Amino acid sequence: PSIIILTIISFFYDKFISNVYVAKAFKGIIAAVVIILLFACINMYKQIRNKGNKAINIILILIGLIVRLLLPQVPTVFIILFGLVTGIILYRFILREDK
Repeated sequence: PSIIILTIISFFYDKFISNVYVAKAFKGIIAAVVIILLFACINMYKQIRNKGNKAINIILILIGLIVRLLLPQVPTVFIILFGLVTGIILYRFILREDK
């Protein structure tokens, strides 16, 4: 349901944002999104630290973080796709051999 609401709001963003109350609500939502992302990162770290090859997992996360911080012009979707491709490669060819 939340993705549907966000999609509808994105179509009418200009009309919504001109409303003072909506603009203040968006500022509050930004703070909540930061906390949600922080918890997601912590949960992801907890899941991967129990897996094998901890160094590879942490290095890949750090590469994504460094790229995001040092090259903000790189679209986030490319960083996500990089993580997807490297995750598939790691699982198929490296981590699977350990089992």
